[in-house]
Amino acid sequence: MIRIVVVALFLAACSASGDEPADAGVASDAHPVEDASAQPDASTDDVACGRPLDPEEALFQQTFVPKTSISDFPDPTAPIQPNHVAQTTEVAVHCIGAAAAERRARQCASFDTSFRAKLVPAVEAAVAWLKGAGGQWHNWGGPGYGLPASFDAFQDGTTDPASTIFAYETGYAVWCLSEAADVLGDASIRAIATSVLENYSAHAYTTTSVDCPGCGYFWYSMASADANRYVKNTNIELGLASLVYNRYGADTNARTRGKAAVMSQNQELAVRKNHEYLGFLDPAYVPNETFVDGHTSMEISMLYLAGQLLQSSEFEQTALDFMAFVETTSTYAGHPTYVVDSQCALARTHPTMLAPCAAYATLYPGRVDLAIFPLVLDYAF
Repeated sequence: MIRIVVVALFLAACSASGDEPADAGVASDAHPVEDASAQPDASTDDVACGRPLDPEEALFQQTFVPKTSISDFPDPTAPIQPNHVAQTTEVAVHCIGAAAAERRARQCASFDTSFRAKLVPAVEAAVAWLKGAGGQWHNWGGPGYGLPASFDAFQDGTTDPASTIFAYETGYAVWCLSEAADVLGDASIRAIATSVLENYSAHAYTTTSVDCPGCGYFWYSMASADANRYVKNTNIELGLASLVYNRYGADTNARTRGKAAVMSQNQELAVRKNHEYLGFLDPAYVPNETFVDGHTSMEISMLYLAGQLLQSSEFEQTALDFMAFVETTSTYAGHPTYVVDSQCALARTHPTMLAPCAAYATLYPGRVDLAIFPLVLDYAF
């Protein structure tokens, strides 16, 4: 059974012919981990330095409730409820949103003083949770993140045991840890992200040149039963996480794998016109354009953000083309929440999508983090 993500996210995708500058070195899009001592106090009122909140920041402040204690997050060993995201994902998304908002505040976005004061503690609480969940690494077979119980993702009898490390949870965790290490100026957090990313990449990543030279993809999980399983949304997730990791400290291997995974995503959407759950190279792939994938907004936003990180307008345009497909095709007509999820994912860079996103956030406040955290994300910022 496909793990349902009620509200979605991100972006990523790339193409072998992306228009990234040919001489762009690894260090050109990497930012060193900041010195925490150089950062402003989170409680400082930045109104004096700066600018009013833009509409996306204002909506984020209106809808995002910072969780400042580890106890505010779910028990990592508790069963996942139907139609809820995995615990690691819930924590990591909250972390990414809080870290991105804090970075904007440091660049003079005038969040309310009381709201701003909670952003750094929210990042710290999320990291503490991820460190605590890391206590299960001995169950999961090494650094990485998974689920508290066995899971038959594909409903084919190949149930992954509770010890399985999944790309879905691991990708979000690496993304959060990379952002947190930079915002908090803590190299020890970066070290955790390194161990997690390197463990997954060493065991569940493959390169491929089938009609896409230079491409590669991350497997769905590290379980032997999932070897070579290609799920589009989890591949782009770890691809983007790898690029974010590289952004805050140049890492040639991470950037190369991340770019290859994004190129594969771009190939699926722009060339193969594959809007389904599985990638073309997955052993069980069967074309079925009537399939509606609840992970659509993840693929759109992550591809777009990856395009920003790689300075590729081609990848950004592929994400926008997929957005247009979701908005206009009859396939998604009966699934309006999937459409508005995708609009939230792009509202920061395409303001016409802000109004439906705001309406959605008002209707579904309990799911708001997954919908609205892209509002403060912009890797061209």
